[in-house]
Amino acid sequence: MICQSSDSSSSGVSSDSSSSCVSMDSLSPWTRDRDNNGLFFAPNCDDLCFLREVGCNHNHHQVSLNHVGKYVAFPSMWYHHGYFSAKRRKTVIQAQLFAMHTSNPTAQRSTRLGTKMDTFIEGRMDRLDELTKDLAGNWNTTYSKNLFPPAKSFDGGRVNPEKNRHIPSDKYDQVPKLENLVRMFERKFNHLCIDSVWVLQKETCEDGFQGWHRDFALGTKITTTIVINVGSYTAQG
Repeated sequence: MICQSSDSSSSGVSSDSSSSCVSMDSLSPWTRDRDNNGLFFAPNCDDLCFLREVGCNHNHHQVSLNHVGKYVAFPSMWYHHGYFSAKRRKTVIQAQLFAMHTSNPTAQRSTRLGTKMDTFIEGRMDRLDELTKDLAGNWNTTYSKNLFPPAKSFDGGRVNPEKNRHIPSDKYDQVPKLENLVRMFERKFNHLCIDSVWVLQKETCEDGFQGWHRDFALGTKITTTIVINVGSYTAQG
């Protein structure tokens, strides 16, 4: 359990009272009708699919991210959206890593021979406890919105600065525990270089990016998106 004060000098997560405690959760499999977290993909859809009054006939795929460390990597040009529901007072921390191809020619040759990124890849990372505690306990200090402000809007919708942080690669050294996660993925996918990380806290079904969108719109250099469940906590008192 992590306890913190919510005054301006504190690393508090909640500002509803003078003090707040959070307990860390393992996020074992959730009860589907109460707690659920993941992504839907529409790999074959284009802009017209979402402009028509009648839906298209393309297949959509669903990937669950209900466990700590569960991740999915996919082409950034794919349309996708998140989904989320959780019992009251539970907050899930999720990271989105936006990657581009590395400038390392050896890694690029290896990629062409052994990796064809035209589908999604699921997996699970271990040893995230320290990062989860760091994000939950220092959200308003080490990871403050003043240090790592998110975009004001995305895909026509307002971005809540209280629940979102955007960390560019030139600031990874300010958040070493998050940088460890970045390097883990760069070792796993050695043809990729993580250009930035977007971290969000999800408490309600409206948090995150629930409308169909493409991360490719962030810039043509971004080729791959990795979304990972970092962990969760439950507010106490």
